[in-house]
Amino acid sequence: MVINDLNALLQSKTKIEHLLASGDTTEAFAFADSLCAGSGQESHVRNLRACTYADVGEQNSLTSPIEEAIQIWRSAGNDITTRELYNLANSLLTIWNLHERQHGFATAWLEKRDYLHECREIFTDISNDEEAEAEFRLKALTDAGNSYDNVGRHTDAMDCYERALSIDPSFAMATGNRGLALLYASPYMRGFERDFELLAAADLDDAISSPEIVLQHGGEPALESFRRQRSSIRDGPTVAPARAPTLPILTDPHMVWCLRKGLFLHASPELMGGSTSVLDPLFFRKLITGVSASDRARANEIIDAFNTIKQDFVSARYMVWVSSEPSSTIGRHAQAITSHVHFLDTLQYGRWGVRTGIAVQAFKAAVDVLDKIASFTHLYFGTNQSARAVLFRNLPYEDRARRSLAGAFVNAVHGEQPNRGLSALIDLSYDLDCKWSSPLARNVDVRHAATHRFVTVYSELPPRASKWSERINWRELVDESLYQLRIARSAIFYLAQMIDIQEDRKAAAGCRNLVTMPLALLRLDTDSLESD
Repeated sequence: MVINDLNALLQSKTKIEHLLASGDTTEAFAFADSLCAGSGQESHVRNLRACTYADVGEQNSLTSPIEEAIQIWRSAGNDITTRELYNLANSLLTIWNLHERQHGFATAWLEKRDYLHECREIFTDISNDEEAEAEFRLKALTDAGNSYDNVGRHTDAMDCYERALSIDPSFAMATGNRGLALLYASPYMRGFERDFELLAAADLDDAISSPEIVLQHGGEPALESFRRQRSSIRDGPTVAPARAPTLPILTDPHMVWCLRKGLFLHASPELMGGSTSVLDPLFFRKLITGVSASDRARANEIIDAFNTIKQDFVSARYMVWVSSEPSSTIGRHAQAITSHVHFLDTLQYGRWGVRTGIAVQAFKAAVDVLDKIASFTHLYFGTNQSARAVLFRNLPYEDRARRSLAGAFVNAVHGEQPNRGLSALIDLSYDLDCKWSSPLARNVDVRHAATHRFVTVYSELPPRASKWSERINWRELVDESLYQLRIARSAIFYLAQMIDIQEDRKAAAGCRNLVTMPLALLRLDTDSLESD
């Protein structure tokens, strides 16, 4: 059958849908393959054929037809349309989801993680294409958010949903999914759990009140999920707590900067009232431990290690502000100190001085937080990894060959209630390795140079790097430091979530000879002791 116009295309699509609904996949395949494209209809026919294969695979939980659909879309090369790109990304995500459902997260991770990360890259490209139809940009951002949410990366998911709602505030799928993400995050927001529930309730109510949009883009399962989760929230006002644009307590310029940049260890800092004194409340809730001296010592080591991570994060955050913001009085003092130091000028627009040096150290410290999170994960699960060999990029693996995951991690992400905090960290670790996420890998290279070799900062376009020296533009250094801080912030959230989930699993198992250490939120101010 030759497709010469839109009417013929719609008739063919209707016939294929009827064949698939009746279970006649063989005939649906044969009919789709028999279609020939008339002039100007090439992409439409190609997309319909590929969609047929993808639909059959998804309906029957078979990956091979979906793989064929992916190859059809890839064959378009540079002629691929936005619609086809979107369908390609969705099919990559479907294969990941099928593989995880059928084999578990650990096996899916080892065999299909490239699919998950490539689909996100495509979704991101579509969402950034201002010439693309708004519908595709909204759906791409929402599906990207879902791909993060499904592995536990709720803060990354919320960023996607917020971006979608900035394009269209009435897009109910993004509103509902944001509500779910807020609900999942609520247990980890010390002192603000109820506020988060109310925010989630308001979002879910908004989504449920627009069922036609939800049904169109997410189907009946999405609408049912929104309703079910909304019913789990205690009765209360459906109007969310006010999101104040500024907070009375934030008169300190550094704190104002942290709020503006979204760098507090609080998933929604605009909820904090004027009486709030703890601006970074994130911590895990309890530890279940044995009663022996060694058990107690290990529990204390875990608490100290988490404190260290928070300390390193807030210190790196502070150094980035000191070095990069005009509001920093300490930064101006650093510039005054630099006036007493002699540097040679190579006439290549190099930047030299205390403030620039602090910026390099701040960047390095921000990158280092991720490696410490990896070390904490192995400490917490008691793996056999050498403490000196752990890096964030190889976080989940048992050996250098990366052929298998550490056994303790496999057990944690397996079962009906997998540890989504750990799976989030494992998924995030691949952002350092996969070819679609070069910024993180580039940042690690610069960090290595700052530690072992030389990093030179330039006001203008820098010269090419050498084997001994990394060279970076000042604005790029500041931007990448902020980017790295945001990544580290998300990772600390996932770390706290990982611990809470694992401790809850211990409690549910009812192990003997164990006691629970509830963690009170105590503010410690011991810095002053160091100068006594």
